[in-house]
Amino acid sequence: MELSGLKNDTLQAWVPFDDDTEVLIAYVSREDLRELRKQATSLKFLKHQKSEETDAKEADRLLGRKGVKNWRALPGRPGFTMGGEVFGYSPENCDFLMERFNEFANFVNEAAIDFSKFVEEAKEQD
Repeated sequence: MELSGLKNDTLQAWVPFDDDTEVLIAYVSREDLRELRKQATSLKFLKHQKSEETDAKEADRLLGRKGVKNWRALPGRPGFTMGGEVFGYSPENCDFLMERFNEFANFVNEAAIDFSKFVEEAKEQD
């Protein structure tokens, strides 16, 4: 497997989410994941004992912000809609989906760290 793409901090690929929508996903490295976890973790002191507590909701929000760059409808399809209206990409809409739509959050968690998807995309573009 060609690994030179790991040196590129801007690896992105359009990845199909469902029959209607594809999502522009940015590769999130292990280093990035550690930093996101650190940002979502706070120190608590209980009875003079230090402990770390990770806010799962904040961790998901941060991963969505780091990994999701856009989404769009596939040709001839509606894409994401809410109440019959197009539900376009924005960081706030991404936060909403990461919090409320388990399938989307799971998709982002898997797709953003799957380097092979980015290698495939690079081959298709060449």
